[in-house]
Amino acid sequence: MKANQLKVKFIEWLINNNNKDIVIGNEVLFSENKCRADIVMLKSKKIYAYEIKSDSDNFLDFDEQISNYISTFNYTYLVVTPKHIKQLEKFLHYNIGIYVYKDSEFICMQKPTLSKQISKYNLLEFLRKPELLSLINKSGYSKYSVFTLRDIISKRCSIKKIQNTCYNSLRSRYTILYNLFLVDTSKDSITIEDLKSLTGNITTQELYL
Repeated sequence: MKANQLKVKFIEWLINNNNKDIVIGNEVLFSENKCRADIVMLKSKKIYAYEIKSDSDNFLDFDEQISNYISTFNYTYLVVTPKHIKQLEKFLHYNIGIYVYKDSEFICMQKPTLSKQISKYNLLEFLRKPELLSLINKSGYSKYSVFTLRDIISKRCSIKKIQNTCYNSLRSRYTILYNLFLVDTSKDSITIEDLKSLTGNITTQELYL
């Protein structure tokens, strides 16, 4: 099974096993290291990220990938095919969630714990300049670059305040794409082509076509 095939199956599963409050994004850009999360889900003020490993994928850069995930998202999951089951034991210490797709079902091998290693800088990468300025809420700062604003905010604002702003921003941004996706598809028969509807440019909100 290829990565996009597994991703489609898992998105179907997420939609069918969560309430209507969720919002899902595909290939979401994140962190100072400019990584992409295969799937991001927004739910109940928490941000969930899912890394997909299909039959054709490997774990060569996995340590770095997971480090970026757990320093950005509240909960991180690894979604794999049975091919990778023997390798899972070495990743248990990350306290990430693990799903294995076996016999047309997603089996939970491990539940994740709430990350306590979240980086303010990684979260601030999600925010545009007007959103960064709203965190400072003082005049005279619009002359600064987004890089300077991130430095200022990281020193002045609590992680909780930054997390709330990030969650609300991402939810607002991806709700538009997700609602269009739900209108255009059947949650029980999503295609690989449908993934384009969930893929937005984090800066411009334009669709990748």
